[in-house]
Amino acid sequence: MRNLEYAVQKTLSFTRKEGLHTTALPWLSIVRSNKPTTFEMVLYEPSVCIVLQGKKETRLEQVTYQTDTANYVVGALSLPVLGAVMEASDTSPYLCLRIDIDSKVIAELVDSQALAQQPCQPVSGMAVAKMDEYMMDTVGRLLDSLHSPATSQALAPLIQKEIYWRLLQQVPLETLLLQLVKDSKQYALYKTIKWLEENFAQSDNVEHLAQLAGMSLSSFYTHFKAVTGISPLQYRNRLRLVKARKLMIAKGYHAAQAGFEVGYQEPAQFSREYSRLFGMPPKKDIARIKASALGDFV
Repeated sequence: MRNLEYAVQKTLSFTRKEGLHTTALPWLSIVRSNKPTTFEMVLYEPSVCIVLQGKKETRLEQVTYQTDTANYVVGALSLPVLGAVMEASDTSPYLCLRIDIDSKVIAELVDSQALAQQPCQPVSGMAVAKMDEYMMDTVGRLLDSLHSPATSQALAPLIQKEIYWRLLQQVPLETLLLQLVKDSKQYALYKTIKWLEENFAQSDNVEHLAQLAGMSLSSFYTHFKAVTGISPLQYRNRLRLVKARKLMIAKGYHAAQAGFEVGYQEPAQFSREYSRLFGMPPKKDIARIKASALGDFV
């Protein structure tokens, strides 16, 4: 079976420099960092991040998730989190495989017996687990497939399903991922959060969101905070600010333009809330990111 050292060497062969590296598979990317980073507010999109070398820390409000070698963190929906690479060097860089989560594929793997075991109470939208030898071998085969386009096309979708299947075999991850499935008890909440992810620029009130979820206002607020760690309005505001930051980094938007694009009507309010979340005004923050080559990570 393929082991951790095998996976590390394979990953190093695809990443000659630090940064975010895309692959031939649209749902797989590789992150490499040759040094520790400072904590940054980022949008953790639905994915499995497998750490092959080094250590990373992710903070979702009051909960800290530490992922070091042979561990992975799973996020089931878009979550504004604080993240930082804690251990990395030129000789032993931080290496991470990011595998996007496809809820349709998850649903295909879930049978009615598994759903019957789904608890009523909501759980956090993020969880951490350790790789066993079988998952390690699966990851090694996934990396092998990248050497040939034909092999990737034929085998990678099967390996993707296998990875999801192995995640579903672990109790904390099963509980987390089953909530993405249509017939699960918490699906209405996740569907509403997904709607908010896609419509964050709108000014819908919490009452409307609760109606979408089919819950009372108090129940929706409690369930939402259990999953995301923050209130619905805090979640929407952080989504707006993180999305605006990406527009300024990737597309060169100026602050007022980015703020308007994500739903702010007043530039002064956007600048004030941006500074509160990121620690400095938009122009200064974007200049800092570009000067430090952090763009790939935020």
